[in-house]
Amino acid sequence: MKRQFKTVVSVLLCFLMIFGQLTPMTATTGMEQGSQASVSDSVYNNTADNEKVGLAANSVSNPVISGEVILPAGYTAPASGLSVNLYASNGTSTQSVAVNIPGGLNKANYSLNVTTGSGYVIYYQTSNASYMGSMYYGYQGMVRNKSSAALLNITDDMAVNITLTPMRKISGKLIFPGNTTASTFKVYAVSDMDSRVSDTITLDKGEAEYSIIVPPNSVGSGYTVRYEAINDNTVISPGYYSFSGIQRFANMANLIDVSSGDKTDLNLEVQKKKLISGTISLPEGVALPASTLNVTMYASYGSDTSKVDITLTKDSPSKVYNLYVPDGSGYKVWYQLSNVEQFMPNGYYSSIGTVSDSAKAGLINVINGDRTDVNIKLISKRAVSGIVKLPNGLKAPADGIDVTVRVANSSNSGSANVKIKPDSDFENFTVYVPEGIGYKLSYETKNVNYTPNGFYNISKTVLDSNSATTFDLGSNEDKTLNITLIAKRLVSGKIQLPSGTVQDDEVDYKITVSNGSDTGTAEVKMLTGESSVSYSALVAPGTNYIVQCDITKAGITYIKTTYYSAAGTVYNRSFAKGIDTTAGNQPGIDFVLLEKRKVRGTVSLPENMTMPYDAYFTYTDKDDGRVYKTIIKQGSRSADYTFYYNPGVHTVYYEMSPNNLMVEKGYYSKTGTVLDESAATPVDVTTGDAVGVDFVFILKKIISGKVMLQDGKAADSYISALVKARGARGEATCNVTFSQGDKEASYTLAVPPGSDYKLWYENVTGSSNLITKMF
Repeated sequence: MKRQFKTVVSVLLCFLMIFGQLTPMTATTGMEQGSQASVSDSVYNNTADNEKVGLAANSVSNPVISGEVILPAGYTAPASGLSVNLYASNGTSTQSVAVNIPGGLNKANYSLNVTTGSGYVIYYQTSNASYMGSMYYGYQGMVRNKSSAALLNITDDMAVNITLTPMRKISGKLIFPGNTTASTFKVYAVSDMDSRVSDTITLDKGEAEYSIIVPPNSVGSGYTVRYEAINDNTVISPGYYSFSGIQRFANMANLIDVSSGDKTDLNLEVQKKKLISGTISLPEGVALPASTLNVTMYASYGSDTSKVDITLTKDSPSKVYNLYVPDGSGYKVWYQLSNVEQFMPNGYYSSIGTVSDSAKAGLINVINGDRTDVNIKLISKRAVSGIVKLPNGLKAPADGIDVTVRVANSSNSGSANVKIKPDSDFENFTVYVPEGIGYKLSYETKNVNYTPNGFYNISKTVLDSNSATTFDLGSNEDKTLNITLIAKRLVSGKIQLPSGTVQDDEVDYKITVSNGSDTGTAEVKMLTGESSVSYSALVAPGTNYIVQCDITKAGITYIKTTYYSAAGTVYNRSFAKGIDTTAGNQPGIDFVLLEKRKVRGTVSLPENMTMPYDAYFTYTDKDDGRVYKTIIKQGSRSADYTFYYNPGVHTVYYEMSPNNLMVEKGYYSKTGTVLDESAATPVDVTTGDAVGVDFVFILKKIISGKVMLQDGKAADSYISALVKARGARGEATCNVTFSQGDKEASYTLAVPPGSDYKLWYENVTGSSNLITKMF
């Protein structure tokens, strides 16, 4: 019965295969094409249970994958044997078996128990260096990546042969014709998937063998092979193999194909660079600025650059340099210095001598051979020397005076930082700059007693660069020039109160001395009980300085900003008198504070009224922004006030904080307090004070009434609204609320008197049935 059942199964399977319903599973390795994995009779167990199950695929609980582990044709296992681990995995289940191919043989059988399932991949792993360490079973042979592996559905026993993939060898000779010294190299083989490198190779007899073991490349790809020199800049490195000879760039290399076998005759001939050499030396008659001088020599053409560091000493002010470069016809050779003032930082070789302009450099051709006559001399800068000194016998203070001396034209500049030592009046300087025309000499200092800048002029130091004396510096031409610092001038004087007065409170002042080009300031305090205070400010020599005095704190009874005039203190800038400091200090620039004019009067409430609370009324000076404040006490009907004004004709007014009782702003008028500025009566305090400028607070008017729901309806929930009145002279707002059941709510609005008020409600909340704004 069991044998008959197996026969029926075989017939049905053959029938399905013939008519395209089943496809036999075929596995092809890299070495043997067409090896087939098919369903085996051994899959079925001879049990009564299996007879009952019939054709159900999942009746096989432990299928077996078996076959051979095979070495490629011509390969045999070493004497100690070759160990291989085989794996079958579907992500959730992995089974493995260890296989040993005996020494001298090229294959061994294996058997691997698995469970039924789909998505299985089969792969091997080995530590033998002659073979790929890991490979997957693929549809067309062994593959390196799991993503390319065959996915097997295992429902029955299966036969799969696994062939190990051998490593490949790229080898040959590294040749260095004419090599006279031992040089070390490495050889690299690089593909799109792998990069391998040889051991270090020493060439001391012109040639040496190299060998690199690499994975086989995929068909259609290959390895680029190159050598690289180790610490040897005299050869082309890297050098890439090509059929036409060594190339410098990877994109010109030929790919080496080891997909089907080794490449054992790949010779690499090391290419020697060309030599550019000569001497780097100091100019004649020029000494080293220090015991040593470090110079970097360069040769550059396109992307090819070579450099070497040279140290010149007092014993060896000229040295030979060697630069090794690839073939080329357009090399520029130059030196570079860092932080050396006496020489140009860069100098280029040319047939007429070293030049500082790269565009004028000579081009070096080494295609046909070395160049050993490329001599360069450092380019000396020109020296501008002299002394920087203080004027009129002045001496430097205890901490000295730091000065920067600068020489500059439109293209170049150089500077030197010096310190005039304590109790000295000068210091030597030397500034180095390239030869050129139109140079100017200047100084810079942060010392407050001297102008921050000054320019050399043949007659005296000047403040304006346009007035500076220019000079040229030709080849081998130095200059000796002296420059004197310009002392600032002292503008000083007193700030005095009017005759016979004493300061009631501390007052702060700021003096500003300015002519548009330069500004000096001083800040002083006049303490309580004092009637004057001295000030002094430093400015550069100059003309038309305007001296301004500002009260910055307190002192509200005096004009805030005043100006010096020879005729006395003025408050109008147009009457200020400019002062001249070119000849020296300017003492006696005094100020007598100008008192403001007083406007006095009474502010009162209408008859039969008193102030229900302490209230302030104020006035803000339009000229200087200061605020004057007066209080009217609770229970009082009136209060006296004094406002302070600059001389002139003014509109007098008061202001109050927002309230519901009185209009917040009122203007003085002979006919009584008015609401509109256009109706105010001007008050003239040009020649003296004004008294009797009285105000009567204007009461606000009341707009009141009720807000009702239409048709006498009652609110079915909480409702709120904003009632507003607005006219040309002011506005007021009032919130009203309706609780549930309310039919109306009262409002009261206090507004300045007027005849053009509009009344409306808006911002209704709590009910969606009401129009949100109505007039």
